[in-house]
This record gives sequence, structure tokens and C-alpha cells, in this order.
Amino acid sequence: MSDLFTQIILDEAKNPAHYGALTGNHLKTAKYNPSCGDMIQITLRIDDQKQVLEDLKWTGQGCSISMAAMSLLSQEIIGKPITRILQLTHREMLGLLDLESIAPGRLKCMMIGLTAVQNLLSENQKK
Repeated sequence: MSDLFTQIILDEAKNPAHYGALTGNHLKTAKYNPSCGDMIQITLRIDDQKQVLEDLKWTGQGCSISMAAMSLLSQEIIGKPITRILQLTHREMLGLLDLESIAPGRLKCMMIGLTAVQNLLSENQKK
């Protein structure tokens, strides 16, 4: 990781976007990464008619990569179609973090938020 990329990750982790909780009707999930202790709680609101993610808030604690990844992800997916969110990959997450690659042991850290959001959206579609 270059100093520039490290700074981006540190800045996002210190000042995360969309941090907090939604009020009113929303879907909620939590995900825990036992390998490093990352924990994320996500609340989101879907526009069922348009099938768009209307709003998202999150809280959590963990390493800088997990916090920065969730912050950047939240900025990326609000207002996007659910089908597009379900198609996001780890490559696209690397792009959000301005990284070309990540150590295998840090992949779960980077993906914890996306995995939680995708699981919640998939479960909701089955209902």
C-alpha cells in the first residue's frame, strides 16, 4: 500500500460516511468477523417499487480497512438499484479503496460490509 492509499483508508476510517442508525421502517443486519474482531451493524431502507436502496446507515468497530470499506461502500450504493448492488465484487471493493490487491488475510475485513448488505438484500428479495 502506498502512503496515498494508506491515507485514504485512514481518513475514511476516522470520518466514516453514513455512520449512525436509521429511524422508521428499515431492514437490519449485523456481521462479525471472528478472525480479526470486525463488527458491522447495518440498517437500510429500500424503495420497493423502484427496487433501489433508498438509504443506509451503519455502525461498527474494527480495523481501518473494514471501517473505510464500509464508509466508501455506503457512499457508492445509496440510490443504486438492488440488482446492481447484488452484483458488486471484491474487485470493485478494491477499486473503492484505490487498491490493486489486498493480503488474503485482509480480504474478509474489506468484504464484511458488502457481504452483510448483499445477504440482507438477498434475504429480503426472497420474502
